[in-house]
Amino acid sequence: MKKLLIVDGNSTLNRAFYGIRPLTTKDGLNTNAVFGMLNILLSHMESLRPDYAAVTFDLPVPTFRHKAYAEYKAGRKPAPDELREQFPYIKECLSAMGLPIMELEGYEADDLQGTLASLAHTVEDTEAYILTGDRDLLQLIDDKIRVLLVGNKGTVCYDTALFTEAYGFPPRGLIEAKALMGDSSDNIPGVAGVGEKTAAKLIAEFGTLDGVYEGIESPSIAKGVREKLLRDRDSAYLSRFLATIDTRVPIGVTLEDLRYEGIPCDSDEFYNVCLKYELLQMISRLGLHAACRTAPAPKKAEEPSYKEVDAATVLALPDTPIAILPYDGALAIATADARLLYRGEPTAIAPLFARERPLIVFDAKAL
Repeated sequence: MKKLLIVDGNSTLNRAFYGIRPLTTKDGLNTNAVFGMLNILLSHMESLRPDYAAVTFDLPVPTFRHKAYAEYKAGRKPAPDELREQFPYIKECLSAMGLPIMELEGYEADDLQGTLASLAHTVEDTEAYILTGDRDLLQLIDDKIRVLLVGNKGTVCYDTALFTEAYGFPPRGLIEAKALMGDSSDNIPGVAGVGEKTAAKLIAEFGTLDGVYEGIESPSIAKGVREKLLRDRDSAYLSRFLATIDTRVPIGVTLEDLRYEGIPCDSDEFYNVCLKYELLQMISRLGLHAACRTAPAPKKAEEPSYKEVDAATVLALPDTPIAILPYDGALAIATADARLLYRGEPTAIAPLFARERPLIVFDAKAL
């Protein structure tokens, strides 16, 4: 069975930002959300091993829901500057990893996720997995779509059986329940006075919003609840529209457009972006190396700019990336603006290798 992994970029980056302590580069760039999201993403990619993958993001422009209901998501606090500045960074990292990034004006990332997940239905031997921290995506679960819901206690893989056991009705019922109870985080009004428990009970019994109103005179619906339902009928149907994820967005891609082969260990592009944001653990975790940037050390006679130095000079080098290569019983050392040759005892410069700095080498184990 082939697997399609769809990542909710906004939800995952947001969760990483609040779940990882503040991190900055030497130049003061905030990177904790980038670091956290890459760790979350790589962990799931390593366990799932998807054949296809994509990451979706919202755009900061109104969607068709805002046009239908001007108060949609009104009152939300803007994201902190420290988080917002990291969106371009994570997109740069994802592009360097070769992952398709999906954004479309007029639609939310949820709609893109639903549409991409539906591609699994176009091929017999493929199933889709949506990685998110947003429970709204649970409505998309069916026989070929599962949701990897990231929470504080780990990730739960929801399929139809697990969802129904937890909620008491099938996944599509989540839309109907939200039509009744609303959603304060998205400013979806619902029916005033109807909460989560009442909404779940009604949907478990009547199945849909239509079913609730068709059975409005049922003795199982308390008089007070009936009055609220009749009073806010229009609001309930508007809320159902706002809560429904669009799975037919004109994204213009096929499943094959999302084929993913993984990150080559000699990917200069991803190696460079990891160095840029000082994500040294990523380099180590993925076994990345800069094969294309390592050149043989030139002979001293051909390269008079190589200066012989002692251990004290080597240990005084700034904490910036350096390249090291054994050469003729010595070590050739290159920095951004110097070419050095060290012929002393190797153990004398051992502290150089204990610092948290990127080292560019060939055959690191032997060195």
